[in-house]
Amino acid sequence: MHNFIILTGRPGCGKSFLIKELLMENPNYTSFDVYKYIKIIKDHYGKVPEQMIINAYKKIYEQIASATADIVLEIGTNYPGFNLHKLAEFSDSFKINLFFCHLDIEICKRRCLIRATADKSKDFKGDSLDLRLKRIFPDLHQRFADRLKISYHDIDMSLPYQERLNLINNIICD
Repeated sequence: MHNFIILTGRPGCGKSFLIKELLMENPNYTSFDVYKYIKIIKDHYGKVPEQMIINAYKKIYEQIASATADIVLEIGTNYPGFNLHKLAEFSDSFKINLFFCHLDIEICKRRCLIRATADKSKDFKGDSLDLRLKRIFPDLHQRFADRLKISYHDIDMSLPYQERLNLINNIICD
C-alpha cells in the first residue's frame, strides 16, 4: 500500500519548505499542492470565489484518486470537513499520514509578508491573510479526523527541519 502524506497548517508555517526537503530524501513521492490550482484561478479572476476553491480541491483529489505511487499533499486550514472526508475516502487505497503543522501565528504572518514583498504574486488582498491566520486550527481538523478514524501527528514547525523530516520519515517507515 502506498503512503499518502498530508501536511496541513497555516500559511507561512513552512509546509512547502518541509515538502521540498522531504522530496529530496524521498524522490519516489509525487507532490500535490492545492495552492497551484487556486493560483491559476486567482490569476484569471483576481479574487477567488469559494465555490472555485472547492472545485480546485476536487480537481486535486481526482488526480490523487488515479495515482499509483506514494503521494505528499500540501493543504491549508480551509474546509476541514470537506478535506478530511475526502482523505478518509482514500484509506482503502493508501496509508494515510496526516500531519498538523504548528507554528506561532505571528511568525507565520511575518513570513507571509516577507514572501509577498519579494514576490507580488503572493500578495494578500485586504484582510485575507489575517482571516486565514485566525481560522481555528487544528481543533476542528482533529475532531473530524477523530470522527473519521484518521490518525494524525503534530509537528512543531519551529524545530530544526531535520528533526521534522526525521519525525515524518520514522512514521511513514513504520
